[in-house]
Amino acid sequence: MMLACVTLAWMAMAAAALLVAFTLHRMDAVSRLWFAYSTLISGALIVLAKFVVHVGLRQMRSRGFNQRTVAIVGTQGFARTLLAHLSSTPEQGFTLVCLR
Repeated sequence: MMLACVTLAWMAMAAAALLVAFTLHRMDAVSRLWFAYSTLISGALIVLAKFVVHVGLRQMRSRGFNQRTVAIVGTQGFARTLLAHLSSTPEQGFTLVCLR
């Protein structure tokens, strides 16, 4: 989901840059092939960097680093469901402190 949002935002930025270039009649100064290659390569590198950071943080959190402490407050059924979910997914990086 996050990578899809990043990709969509990058495509919107590339479209806006292309629109500005055509509007200002400066497309002759920039090769279309160069523009396409630079857009594709930089977009792929941004998505790859986000993916690598996401996987790295997930690994760190599953090993106990970069944890966030949380307190669960709510009805008994909801609190137990949330506790079970947080306990089953250590890669999210939440440590339970209190259950009320």
